Amino acid sequence: MHATTSSLFLLVVTSTTFFLTGAIQLQRPNGRGCIPAERNALLSFKKGITADLTNRLSSWHGRDCCQWRGVRCSNKTGHVLRLHLRNQNPDASSVDGCDDVNALFENMASLQVLDLSFCLNNNLVMKGNFKNLYSLEILYITDNGMNGDIAVFMEWLSQCALDTLQELHLGHNNFTGALPNFIGRFTSLTVLDLSNNNLTGSIPPELGNCSYLVNLDLSNNQFSGTPPKLGNCSSLITLDLSYNQLSGIVSTELVASPNLTSLDLSNNNFIGITSLDALINLNLSSNYLHGNIPNKIGAIRSLESLDLSKNMFFGEIPWSLSNLTSLSYLNLSYNNLSGRIPTGRQLDTLNADDPSLMYIGNSGLCGPPLLSTCSGNDNGIDGNERSSRQQELKLMSFYLGLVLGLAAGMWMVFCALLLKKTWRIAYFKFSDKLYDKIYVFVVVKWAFVTRKD
Repeated sequence: MHATTSSLFLLVVTSTTFFLTGAIQLQRPNGRGCIPAERNALLSFKKGITADLTNRLSSWHGRDCCQWRGVRCSNKTGHVLRLHLRNQNPDASSVDGCDDVNALFENMASLQVLDLSFCLNNNLVMKGNFKNLYSLEILYITDNGMNGDIAVFMEWLSQCALDTLQELHLGHNNFTGALPNFIGRFTSLTVLDLSNNNLTGSIPPELGNCSYLVNLDLSNNQFSGTPPKLGNCSSLITLDLSYNQLSGIVSTELVASPNLTSLDLSNNNFIGITSLDALINLNLSSNYLHGNIPNKIGAIRSLESLDLSKNMFFGEIPWSLSNLTSLSYLNLSYNNLSGRIPTGRQLDTLNADDPSLMYIGNSGLCGPPLLSTCSGNDNGIDGNERSSRQQELKLMSFYLGLVLGLAAGMWMVFCALLLKKTWRIAYFKFSDKLYDKIYVFVVVKWAFVTRKD
């Protein structure tokens, strides 16, 4: 009996081991390394590299491609999940030429992360069948000199990763054309970087459908028209639209995200802007903004960096800037500002090497840190501060008068009742009579209601 039980147990263990071994053999042929088709794709890709200038691919040999530098595989299936070939030295190219990148697209069905940021000497050509990259979540192809119509590239990408793609980094290339409307169908996007290309046309409003966007960088292109409405992008933290040809007024729909902390709209053609709250970095330099700098800018207490240089602001600098106790960078240069420069504990510590640079190009400004002194006998208080203090004084006077009037009225009534006996008797008689009437009314009303019930 004991021998039979032992034999049965041994049979079960042996069968299980054989089954698991067979399953592993099916998942990872020959029981070694990665999937052969994926290994061949990587070797084909390597063969297409004209010159590996940094020996990035020197480890790409042998049967197990999962051990190669930059390749990450699944421990369970052996499929290649991540391919990291980013150049670690941005000042030099890591490879020269890349002729067979499309081999990766045809055989890497499990690939989730693809980073081909080579800093190529020659343009990277990616024209192939993208439809098998249906697991792709993150794509880096920055600084490769890629060219062509962005709409065509996005159409290829939509064949595979429309629902899965979370990060798309295409910055520092030579893409042209207009951003397609179907960009709004990539609803899982959290990061979109199309900076430093040659994109033109207006930014499609459908971009607002990417409600999970956290970082959006469309800077250094040739986008024109009004800025997009991103009211649905409630997770947006960083927005950079600088160095384009956008115009009009920056509406609340653009900056509606409650989490927006960094906004760069510099070097555009904006002429107005609405309220901005909870920002940390605000760059509106090199636009056509005009009028007075709004006094309510001092309400953005979280602001650490403020650049309003090279606009057409005029009038006095609002004294409320001294309320920005977190401010570490300020640039108001090259406007038409005038009057006394406000002072404050935080403002006096900015740009310690040469604080006058913050205000250069405003001939009407005076007072420290500039050498020009202010005329008049305002005892160092500028117009904005004086106006603000006058408003505070008026409000304080109103409340003080209200309290004193109430106290005086009550005191007069109290004194009259205290000194005039006849008035006092009449007052208490009136109070007793009023109390009796209210009591009788309540009792009668209550009896009537209970009787109905």
